[in-house]
This record gives sequence, structure tokens and C-alpha cells, in this order.
Amino acid sequence: AQGSKNANCVRGRQQPAIAITELVAREGFRVQSLSNVEYCAAHLASLTESAVAALERAPDMGVAVNYADLPHILYEDILPNKWNVPVSQEEQENIIQISGVYSKGRGNRAGEWHEDSQQKEEHASPEIHKAADLFLSKSYKLLQGETNHDDAFR
Repeated sequence: AQGSKNANCVRGRQQPAIAITELVAREGFRVQSLSNVEYCAAHLASLTESAVAALERAPDMGVAVNYADLPHILYEDILPNKWNVPVSQEEQENIIQISGVYSKGRGNRAGEWHEDSQQKEEHASPEIHKAADLFLSKSYKLLQGETNHDDAFR
């Protein structure tokens, strides 16, 4: 895929983290045999699987949130219902305002954040979809509550 050779996720490819090596081996591959796109999917999967493991170890210490539900889920559900933190109208407005700023906004990327997840998914190559399905679908389903750990990692 175009641009994948410069992606942040491939920078550590020569010395991959143990979690990535184990995840790739679990799926029947070797890191060296993966394309950059597949390696990036495995890298992301190692992060999401780490999140799943943390939530399973201490379920009261965090909550999985679908990106599409931000920011309203913070002030409508998580803060008041899960963490018993009341949210005033002013605090809600602050959350909305802050969430409208691009988090990686430095230099020419600075500015207002715009939702583009759907557009990125629609423009993703078949290779990206295949790699995401191979390495990320299990942890994604767990984080979405669509399956349990035993079923996902059979």
C-alpha cells in the first residue's frame, strides 16, 4: 500500500515487540513474511489486545469506547454513570470544544478535527481490509462486546 513504508507502525519492524511476534505466530505467520500493511495491522492488534487484557484484569478501571461514540459518550454515560462524576453544562461544552481539536495537530496538520473514519474505511485497499480482518477482528469484537475471550481466541 502506498505510504505504508513510511508509517509509524513499521519503524520498529527490524526489532518487533514480543507481543507482535507472538500475535503473528498465533495466526500462523512469521513477522519477516508480512507485508508492511500486515505488519501495521499486527502492530495495531497488539495495542488493542493489550487494551482487552487490561480491561479483563481490572474491569472497573476502564471502559472500551467506540471512536464513533465520542465525545458524547463521555458526558452522557462514562463520567456520570460509570465513574459517578457529575458533568455540568459548562464541562460538557468544554469536552465538546476540546474534542473538536485535532490531537495530532502540529505544523500543517494543526486545526479543527473532522470525522473521517468512514471515508478512510471506504478508501482502504483490499489488502488493508484483509490484514485488519486477519489481525484486528478478534480484539475489535471483544472491545465491542460482540464475543467473549474464549470464543475470540480459539
